[in-house]
Amino acid sequence: MPESEMSLTLDDDPQSAAVARQWAAQVCERLGRPELVDSTRIAITELVTNALLHGEPPIVLEVGGTPQLPRFEVHDGSPRPPQLPPPLHDADELSTFGRGLQMVAMTSVAWGATTKPGGKSVWFVPAAGEHPGPPPTGAVFSEAEPVEATEPDDAEAIEVELLGLPVALFVSSARQYRELVRELRLLSLAQGSEYPLAGRLSSLFSRFETQVPSPMASAGLRAALAAGEPTVDLTLRVSPDAATTAATMRGLLELADDFSKAERLLAVALDPTQARLRDWYFGEITRQCHGHEPRPWQDHQDEQEVP
Repeated sequence: MPESEMSLTLDDDPQSAAVARQWAAQVCERLGRPELVDSTRIAITELVTNALLHGEPPIVLEVGGTPQLPRFEVHDGSPRPPQLPPPLHDADELSTFGRGLQMVAMTSVAWGATTKPGGKSVWFVPAAGEHPGPPPTGAVFSEAEPVEATEPDDAEAIEVELLGLPVALFVSSARQYRELVRELRLLSLAQGSEYPLAGRLSSLFSRFETQVPSPMASAGLRAALAAGEPTVDLTLRVSPDAATTAATMRGLLELADDFSKAERLLAVALDPTQARLRDWYFGEITRQCHGHEPRPWQDHQDEQEVP
């Protein structure tokens, strides 16, 4: 699907529920999954109605996951998580507990919510037919802000110089990385049995994020971004074992790229330039921890372009 058709911003208007239904049905058709249209319309209507009544603008619809198991999300600006209903055992219980999120559960193979500073999203993976057993129970988790960079206390810490770091490209790559981590976590949460590798990669990324400082928390990068500077020179203080960590992260991200392509992830756009920047970034940590001189990004790019 074209990226422009994978999201939709809704007006704060009662008619938005009808607009959302039409968009969701078209997405199912574009994905070649017409059997998901009915359940998707029901669930998206409930979630958009909840967002209009109890959430805050902006309200944005997105689709993620894979064509085999697409995941629809409704984002709004309220960080207050939804109140999960008790699990249902059959459709007759709807008359006792009401509709709302119960209808989402009845029409999904998995569903839940994520909260983060400035908003939340409620998501579901539509079912193709009736559930053979009880509907799934929703899961709520929090998307924390990226871990602040912490310098090692070790007197043997190594200074890694990132020379000519392309500011805009690095920021966009960092956002793509966060989206990849989130996608893997949601795939593991919603369809862990179908995508066991997603769960393993998600756990490993979380572990490594506590070991390698991120330039995104650097005052120098934030200042360069605010000033509109195209490049910036940064210095990271890392532990001597960061070489091994960086090499492992580089390999894991390549594996994640292969996973994304094989499973045709809908929400993660893979950019060759971002991949080259990733290789340079982790490569510089590894090289400089082994005693090599810094290699500026532009020099690295010039080497890549030599026939």
